[in-house]
Amino acid sequence: MAQVSPCAPLRQCSALLLAAALMAMGSAAQAQQAPQVRIRQLNDFVFNTLGAAPVDTSLAGNLCVYSTATSGRYTITARGSGTNGAFTLANGSNALPYEVQWGSAANLSSGSALSPNVAFATTTTNQSNSNCNQPASLTASLIVILRASAEQSVQAGSYSGTLTLLVAPN
Repeated sequence: MAQVSPCAPLRQCSALLLAAALMAMGSAAQAQQAPQVRIRQLNDFVFNTLGAAPVDTSLAGNLCVYSTATSGRYTITARGSGTNGAFTLANGSNALPYEVQWGSAANLSSGSALSPNVAFATTTTNQSNSNCNQPASLTASLIVILRASAEQSVQAGSYSGTLTLLVAPN
């Protein structure tokens, strides 16, 4: 009784293995081509004691955004620690709302207003190093504003909150 080889003739089996290997390599190549983004050099914001006569108070910080998407495009989405992602600082049940702005260059004191949980998509970066360690690596500004009108309506105390930024290729 003769045994039947599952790869008879041998050429068909080799061709099938080669095709499977090429498909696997094609999938890996496609996965490697997916755009990548990174945000770095973002620091905490600390507002000092607010004065007795409230005025708008803002802090700005520079950071680096890296993107391999076409033309360096990316979206930024901000979410605060308030209800439904609202931009608020809290002291127990007391809430102090704040505003968030995004500048698509470093060293800006104002930018485009961000809304909680809404992607802002008109941004690009020229950063080509994922570690953001090239000269001129700071590519964006984050601006946080406490409005005088909001300051007047809250009780004295220590307020804190978290702002989460999500950067995605666009």
